[in-house]
Amino acid sequence: MYAEHGKAKDSTVCRSNRVRTNYADKYVLERIASFADNEVLIKQITEKINSKNQDKGTIQTEYQAFKNTLDSIQKKKSKVLYLHYMKMT
Repeated sequence: MYAEHGKAKDSTVCRSNRVRTNYADKYVLERIASFADNEVLIKQITEKINSKNQDKGTIQTEYQAFKNTLDSIQKKKSKVLYLHYMKMT
């Protein structure tokens, strides 16, 4: 159960780069648990997520405005092309 850094090499070359995954996994899980208990960190993460969600609302509003403008321009283009076609016939 070793995690090796880089490509497979001779064990004598890589011995110092080996990490026992059972110790690493335990350490990582303990660190994640300590973050989950940190109220300040949770509050900061929540605020950041909420601010991003508000930004999405603004982006969706702008998108809808651009879509409406594009629809209006396409209708005008169709009308002009129709009138040009009618003039030609």
